[in-house]
Amino acid sequence: MATDDGAPLAVTLDESRYDRQERVSWWDQERLTAATVLVVGAGALGNEVVKNLALIGVGTICVLDIDTIEASNLARCVFFRHGDEGRAKAPTLAERARELNPDVTIEGIVADVRTFGTGLFLRADVVVGALDNREARLYCNRLAARAGRSWVDGAIEALSGVARVFTPPKSCYECTLSETDWEVLAHRQSCRLLSRDQMEGGKVPTTATTSSIVAGIEAQEGVKLLHGLGPGVQPLTGAIVFDGANNDAYPLTYAPREDCLAHNRFDPISVVDLPPGELEALTAAGLARMAWPEAGSADPLVVELADDQVIAWRCTTCETTAPEHRPAALIAWGEAACATCGEPRLPEFVTSIDLPGPHADRTLVELGIRTDEILSVRRGVEERFWWLAALDDRLPSTWHRATTPPAEAITQAASSAPTAANTPATATTSATATTSAATISVAAESVGGGRNG
Repeated sequence: MATDDGAPLAVTLDESRYDRQERVSWWDQERLTAATVLVVGAGALGNEVVKNLALIGVGTICVLDIDTIEASNLARCVFFRHGDEGRAKAPTLAERARELNPDVTIEGIVADVRTFGTGLFLRADVVVGALDNREARLYCNRLAARAGRSWVDGAIEALSGVARVFTPPKSCYECTLSETDWEVLAHRQSCRLLSRDQMEGGKVPTTATTSSIVAGIEAQEGVKLLHGLGPGVQPLTGAIVFDGANNDAYPLTYAPREDCLAHNRFDPISVVDLPPGELEALTAAGLARMAWPEAGSADPLVVELADDQVIAWRCTTCETTAPEHRPAALIAWGEAACATCGEPRLPEFVTSIDLPGPHADRTLVELGIRTDEILSVRRGVEERFWWLAALDDRLPSTWHRATTPPAEAITQAASSAPTAANTPATATTSATATTSAATISVAAESVGGGRNG
């Protein structure tokens, strides 16, 4: 184009950074800017997922990974460089991804997802898995079921891959596991339920192109979940399987199993925001009285701990005993050795606390309960769920409760002046403090089963 005298015509386009994607009919950039997405895994898939979410403009991204960068990561991970070998994956990925988009806050945390409580999933609007082992997937799936959250999973091998969305109990990762899968998981556990140090799955072949395709679908499904159901957008209800070697792709649905143990939805959930120090002082008995204030002192109550907790060790050789305060899944095989004689020790497990009972006055910390956890308290067949909402200090201080609502409401026990009320709606944040209640609406392994990081 030119003016009448032949000079080039200057054209100014008033376009935003996100102009092209905002032209999608159902797109809501403000919703994405306000969203918080948790990415579990910072390997090949995690790099691509974070890249896509950052370019799209998702406001807050937190990526978790416990591993360090190896030479084999460099050919498949867009954010890692030759000089990065030995550096932690998650913070390195976050540092580089921030350069893509100054609008986005990205945090990288060096941690195993299994060390976090269920509140981690409730504080994120969407969870995207970029994992390389069954144990982490099982844990993510169980947190998703307890929190009523959908989560996106991906796996790759050679030129093949799968991206899938699980919404327990309608669709569930645990329901997809075969008898062989469970045998592999059992092999990785000791007879005393303690994790072995070495995962024996081995490494499988993967390529940068396959991870790009699968992670692209994962990020796309995460964006769809953030928008919810509506005209022109339907989140995946099963899986998309990609077979690059044979130029094929097809959808797959998973039938839920009625006997699946992962379908234990914690609903409704009462929330107690615990100030610093409160969790350390809260006992199992205090939690039980919080959940059932109308129960008499002689009424039997049961606090379910949501996991197998190891509270002590006993050596059968030298009879030495020692305290412990961790979930069994987080204790490595070698830690069972007695510090005195070197022989294997027997762990003492608890999965629930009876009131009255010998462990009722132990604090939740002494029982090994994770920070920000949801616990169940039963009286007979009735069950009440309590989210002990204490932000894990490894998470950014800006993290807050999720803005994308689960299917049902969450009951909020908001802090207030002490009250003498004894109604079931009354909650306590310790054995002595009380709060009033208000209701708010919080409206594949690799394809072959090994590593893909």
